[in-house]
Amino acid sequence: NVTGVQTCALPILVASWGSDLLVDAVRSDRLRWEAEVALRRCVAFLCDSDVVRARARELADVPDDAVVQFPWGLDLQEFRLGEPRAAADVVFLATRTWRDDYGTMTLLEAFAAAAEADPRLRLVLLGDGPLAPRVRQFVVDRRLQTKVDCPGIVEESALPGRSEEHTSEL
Repeated sequence: NVTGVQTCALPILVASWGSDLLVDAVRSDRLRWEAEVALRRCVAFLCDSDVVRARARELADVPDDAVVQFPWGLDLQEFRLGEPRAAADVVFLATRTWRDDYGTMTLLEAFAAAAEADPRLRLVLLGDGPLAPRVRQFVVDRRLQTKVDCPGIVEESALPGRSEEHTSEL
């Protein structure tokens, strides 16, 4: 709420998860203005990538000492790619929440087409989300039950790449 941001006497922390600054603020002058107001009023800005940080600086010149940027991606000291395996399954790992704006159904359609062309392909679709019924129905309708694994939300220690028996290529 921009009015609340403009009139609030308390310090304001703004957190961005990407699409608010990278997509929404480009869609209309109003949304851009709202992002600018919030960013100008904040005492601290939380983001998850260099791209979002740069966009915040572009919109409101958020100073570096006001930014808290947490790491994005895999810690390569903890996770590793599996050794290449000739003629074995090629495993893809997807970790995004199952939502329209994250392209979950587009991913599944692309995977279905690719798996038809290359029967070695497998997809581990971690997580859950509002599209869960559509995701599961798609897997059944396209007869992908042996190619797509949907284990749900898993503990970090159980993620593929944490042990020799659980690895992924991409």
